[in-house]
Amino acid sequence: MQTRHLIEALRKGDRFQVLRAAALEAGHMAATGKPEKRSELALVEISRSLAERDGRPQALVYSDGGRGTGLWNRGRWKEARAMLQSAVAVPQHGFAGFSSVRLFDVYVYYFLGAFREKRRRLRRLLAEAADRRDLYTSVKFAHRGGHLVVARRGRAGARAA
Repeated sequence: MQTRHLIEALRKGDRFQVLRAAALEAGHMAATGKPEKRSELALVEISRSLAERDGRPQALVYSDGGRGTGLWNRGRWKEARAMLQSAVAVPQHGFAGFSSVRLFDVYVYYFLGAFREKRRRLRRLLAEAADRRDLYTSVKFAHRGGHLVVARRGRAGARAA
């Protein structure tokens, strides 16, 4: 379906939708576990170039968020963290796609072993999700029980890190 999204965005010719679809497709390609190919890197570059020309904060979030997610899928945690931090630094309320970027921003700290920072970000994310009645984010973390256990331990005190 993601590839279809990219094809339809290209047919329509809407630059923002092409940017978004290219970023998402590159992230999905990274999830296959296969080596990074030129086609994936070309999609990353298309997304980045369109984001820079667009200039809206949302464009940068899709570009950096997609690349960060792709790097996360490849186990390149430090590189992923830098891209995801750039994406989550943009105020994200009011348009689609940011919940997933913020979820991966929490996940990356877990895989880097930065459990205190992961807990801090998770608590903030869950509080904001509750305030916004964001069921997607709440359910995503309820489904990943291990993340909640780590977050709950953090409430009991700093010694859990």
